Amino acid sequence: MQLRHAKLTQAIIRYFCLNLAFPCIAKAENSFMDWETQLYGGEYYEDKRAGTYSIASIPFLNDFSITGEFLYERYSDYNFAGVGGHFTWDATTFAKLGLVGSHAHEEYDFGSDFEDQESEVVSSTLGLDAELNHDPVTLAVQLGRIFNNTYNNDRYYLSMDMYYWGAEYQWYARGATRQTKNYQEYTIEGYRALFSDVLPVTLYVGATRNDLGTKEEIRTYHTSYDSVYTGGYIDFLSTSSSRWNLWVEAARQDEDTVFSIELNLAFGPGADAPYISAFGFTQ
Repeated sequence: MQLRHAKLTQAIIRYFCLNLAFPCIAKAENSFMDWETQLYGGEYYEDKRAGTYSIASIPFLNDFSITGEFLYERYSDYNFAGVGGHFTWDATTFAKLGLVGSHAHEEYDFGSDFEDQESEVVSSTLGLDAELNHDPVTLAVQLGRIFNNTYNNDRYYLSMDMYYWGAEYQWYARGATRQTKNYQEYTIEGYRALFSDVLPVTLYVGATRNDLGTKEEIRTYHTSYDSVYTGGYIDFLSTSSSRWNLWVEAARQDEDTVFSIELNLAFGPGADAPYISAFGFTQ
């Protein structure tokens, strides 16, 4: 379960990195609400995936905003559905503070090898959210608690991202960590946006390490998952209200090379996404 959710967290991060490298579609002036919806599907880490993600943001009282998120993903043996939200205060020109929360349902299909072939995990999170921007460095942090229905396994979590922005924001380096009880994930990545006259392209390379420890009555399991990957987004069609892109990636995991390819459609006037999603915790 941990590895599956680690991949889901990485997918969410890729979405936000794409929006950071490519500015959102031009927003309508004086609009009451900023929003964007994505539909995507294809081959993802040797599995079929289809999903949809929506985000909407409403500002009020000049310095405050409420941002809502919805995510649904379907795999061959796993489904994820969740809603999340941020309450944000622009405390200064370089600092945002707020609250973040989410509620999610995960369904696993273990097949005929198990007596209980299906399992559902229901979880909620509540935490503090902070973003500090001091050009060329950005730091985003979430600190909160996860509540779920599995063995009274409530626990604290930490999600942290740090960015270093290059000239004119056409490249950046990113380091990140996701930590909770018995689980740590570390990521380092570099992105480069190439705005040619024909096809805008974003290229990236990175590495991730996931450390999982599971304690039982008799013994303790410890497992590490390491991944090195490279890929890119090709933004092959843009209109006043939509953007089409193709994502491709090659990853080296546990001595295996895995290829992923997905088609992505984004539409709507656009929304300013937070640096860490409400689903950016480690389950």
